[in-house]
Amino acid sequence: MKSTRFITMLLLGLFFYSCDDNDGVDLIDSSDPNAVIAALEVEGAVFIEGMPPLPSEDQNAPKLWEYEYDELAKVGAGGNMNYSVDLSQGDVAGLYFQIEGADGYLDIPKTTLNQSFEVSDKHYMSRLLQTQEDFALVIPIPEALTSGEICVNYCVYDSENRVSNVVSRCIEIVEPGGKNGDFLVGEWNAIKYVDHYDGMTYEYYFGVPDEYTYGTTIPCNDEIIEVEITESYEDKFLHVTYSKNGGLRYKAEMIDIYLDEENSNCSPSYLEETTAFDLNGVWSYDDSNGSIVLALEYEFSFEGVEKTENVAIEGSIALEDGLLVLTQVGDEYPDEIFKMYFEKK
Repeated sequence: MKSTRFITMLLLGLFFYSCDDNDGVDLIDSSDPNAVIAALEVEGAVFIEGMPPLPSEDQNAPKLWEYEYDELAKVGAGGNMNYSVDLSQGDVAGLYFQIEGADGYLDIPKTTLNQSFEVSDKHYMSRLLQTQEDFALVIPIPEALTSGEICVNYCVYDSENRVSNVVSRCIEIVEPGGKNGDFLVGEWNAIKYVDHYDGMTYEYYFGVPDEYTYGTTIPCNDEIIEVEITESYEDKFLHVTYSKNGGLRYKAEMIDIYLDEENSNCSPSYLEETTAFDLNGVWSYDDSNGSIVLALEYEFSFEGVEKTENVAIEGSIALEDGLLVLTQVGDEYPDEIFKMYFEKK
């Protein structure tokens, strides 16, 4: 079994994280909801004391999709948190946003949502139900915010001030850097990854295609003939740069060559797809147990909708014989151990 969790969990995209040193800057306690909401800078938002209006009982009030998340999203301080605002009914005039435990909330105009990458009338659920709009809310995370868990509630209202259902989402803030993490600083090039699974060990090298040959049939004029097909996947390169201040650059390219079934006639024809991305984020290292979190964001297009998502790569990291080794243990299969080996450039 080839494990590509480290590579394929990231999609094509580009996002820039600003990660500056916080020396001399007053830190914001993530456990203080009033301090957190006061520090948020959201275009057009107005702070209102008290609790947001309750959802409307009107059957024509807007309704939001509520997605289920298996784990907390991890977001680097100085990055952005992205919230889906996808309607199954109604329209939007604005959005109420509250940090749980805060003494007030933000009233955010629709124009701010329109600036958040989403394109209306594109989400597959809304197309299925013939509803109208889908948006995203992007909340900038202050660079001075300390690590910790933050939970938020949000809902939308329409032009008649009818309020939708409330959607809740929790995130974990990751502080950049870490004590005794200087051994990470620099640019590292991945050379191989090793997957130990079910008593077997599989080893793959960067820059070397992994080929798979099998038999199949293709048309040949008015007949069907048997042919041998060789497809391949190659992790061309992966460069990870750790900055001293906790900044991170993650750059990779993959090549996939596979059978072009539509244009194969009498002899196999192949398609070649190259996927490349250049992401930025933050790294957070815990010296007490050698664990690391790479908190990244990426942009991608899904069914015509431009989306931005948060993603985190987690594991343990250490130097072994001059190589940097990132280790991950399978969540569903604890006996699976995945290791990525890097050499310093």
